[in-house]
Formats: sequence, C-alpha cells, structure tokens
Amino acid sequence: MKYQLRLGKALTILIAAILVFASATSSVHAAKSVASSSLSSLQATLYRPIEYTTIASSQPDDLQLADSFFFEASNAGSDLAVYNSSSGRKMEITLGFVRAAASVNVLVQTTRSDRRNANLSALTLSPWATLDPAFDSNKTEYTVLIPFDETYLEIIPQQADIAAHYSITVDRKESSSIVYLRMGQHKTARVTVSAQNGIIKKTYTLHVSRQMPTSTAQISSMNLTPIATMSFKELIADDKTRERPPAPITLPAPDTYLLEVDTVNQYITVYIKDQDGQHTIPYRLMICSTGKRSTPTPTGTFKMGGYKKRFGYFTKFDCYAQYWTNLVGGIYFHSIIYKSRSDRQLSTSTYRKLGTAVSHGCIRLLPPDAKWIYENCAPGTTVVVTRSKAADPFLRDLLQPPPIP
Repeated sequence: MKYQLRLGKALTILIAAILVFASATSSVHAAKSVASSSLSSLQATLYRPIEYTTIASSQPDDLQLADSFFFEASNAGSDLAVYNSSSGRKMEITLGFVRAAASVNVLVQTTRSDRRNANLSALTLSPWATLDPAFDSNKTEYTVLIPFDETYLEIIPQQADIAAHYSITVDRKESSSIVYLRMGQHKTARVTVSAQNGIIKKTYTLHVSRQMPTSTAQISSMNLTPIATMSFKELIADDKTRERPPAPITLPAPDTYLLEVDTVNQYITVYIKDQDGQHTIPYRLMICSTGKRSTPTPTGTFKMGGYKKRFGYFTKFDCYAQYWTNLVGGIYFHSIIYKSRSDRQLSTSTYRKLGTAVSHGCIRLLPPDAKWIYENCAPGTTVVVTRSKAADPFLRDLLQPPPIP
C-alpha cells in the first residue's frame, strides 16, 4: 500500500510536468514566426520556474519573461538577442532568424540582481575628447577637453546593472547625451545613476571645455579674421554713405548668427549653425572695447533691438561713431569714436585702446566689424555677453589692429 501511494504521487507529478511542458510548447508555437523554430529546452535556477508569455511579433518568435531577474541566453544555431524591456523589471529574449529549419535550443539561466548597484561600468565619449583621469567606476569627478574645431561632445554611459537607470543634465538642466559648446565655453555635465531599488543614486560629474585656437595657422585655416590684412586707413575709413540707404537693408533671418561678447578678453565671436542647428561653428572674430568698471556692459543673453544708425552723434559727449546697431536699451554696437562726421577726425585713443574695457557701456569695434554687424545682424539676433571666459592673451594679441602710422 505504501509503495502504491508513492507510485501514485510520482505519476501525479509526472503528469503535471507533462501538462506544463505541453502548455509551454503550445504558447511558444502560438507566436508568429518567419522560420520553423521551437523551444526545446528551458532551464531555470534559483529554485523557481521562469514565467513567460508570448507577445505579438511580425518577425521572429518573442518570449517575454515576466521576472525581475536578469537572463543570459546562448544559442549557436540562430541569431539571438537579449535586451531589457522599457519597464526595467522584465527581460525580453528575442529569437532572430533561424539559419536552418531545425529546432532551436535555448538555455536560460537567471542570476539574482544587486538592486543597490548605482555604478557605471563604462563611460564612452566622442573619439576626439580626452577624459582625465581615465574612467574608474569609483571615481566621480572628471575633466573633459574637446578641440577648438569640434563642436560637441557625446556622452554614452553604461550601467553596471542594466536594470538601473541614468539621466544626464548639463548645467543643471535635463539634456540628451549630446553637449554643444562654443569655443572657450565650459559646461558641467552630470550622469546620475539610480539603482534598481530606486533609492541609491550616484552622480558622475564631467567638467567639459572646448579649447580655443592656439596658433595663427588655426585661425587662418578658418578665415575668422577677414580684416587682418587691411591697412590703418582702410580700417578707420568712412565709405561716405551718410545716412541709412533709401531702401531698407536686406538682413538674414535673426537665427542666422549668434554673437558672443567676451568681456574678459575683449573680443566678439560670431557663430553660425552646425548640422544640428546649434550655433557652434565660429565664423568671425572681432576685437572690441566693452564698458569700463564704473559703466559695465550688461552681461546675459539678449535679443538685438531694431534701431540702426549709419553715423550717430553722442549728445552727452559731443562725438560720433559709425554703424550703430542696438543691443539692448541704450547699449549699442558701434565703431570707434570720431570728433566729427569725418574719418579724418578719429579719436586715436579709442583706436589704441581697442582690446580694453574703456567704454561707457556700448561695444566699440573697428569700422569694418561694426559695419558687418550693421549689415548682417537682424533684430532678434541672439547676443551672449559673458564675463566667465578664461584669459586668452594669444587671441587678444592676435586681433590687435596695426599701429597708427
């Protein structure tokens, strides 16, 4: 009687196992497939079966494993991909196209996840970038340099735990994996990894800088200083057009250019758009004089005003300047100063002091540069006035105009 009970119990277990296997095989074959395939072996560890359901697919057989663990799969007979689902708590195993119309053997094993892991296993950057120090998952502070002629940095983090999630911020704002920079600009990118348990977080900080040109050859190769070969007389000349032309100046769209006024180094960089629509490509460099300490040029991001004047008069100071273009309020881009409406009456001190902060708040330029802004920058053009750049004596010296003969 005891043996009969044991035999009956064994038969019951065997029948239940056969029914489970039949149900699993039926579910697998219910999925759409482009080739004959079947799941002939499925093995789970951690003393629990893997629950799975078929999901609709117009291509290969897909199995969605409803389990909060990770899965590794191997299959020499077909193309097999394993990837994490969007929920972060399920893993999908996708059978690719089977090379031969034969059964597919898939061995699935589960290993328990460390739900507290908020590390990165790798941090890949654009190939032109340099990361200092070399990446180490235990180090969280880095410096990144990109060359002056590259316009962006791509950041590709890899979580040590694929069920963890990460987010990227640039200067404390949510961002994609692409960081755009202008020459000499610095940005702080942070990669914050949230562990699977949703509690533990770890932040990796990248101090990103785009370098400035460091040689005359680099500047020349980009043709950033088109007035560099002009003589003194050409630089201060008046083209004799006294007033605004009868017909309005035809200006490009306001977003064609972005102007960055560097009050530390006293020059302006004009940028045009890159292939992603970001103003990162340098187009022109101009030496300037911004406001002195008692009357500083306001810093910030502005949209150009609409007022322009060909040859304007300063009533307060009884002097003149060419090519006025309004920046904001009473602040203008304009040429160096003349004592009368004649290039023969140049205020030579304003010419010699280009490259130093000596104005009453306006931004003084050489006449050809002031004329370029006057003729090319429409109302609404973005202007960034910054005091945050590092000192760059090379460029400041390079942009100095020739001496007065």
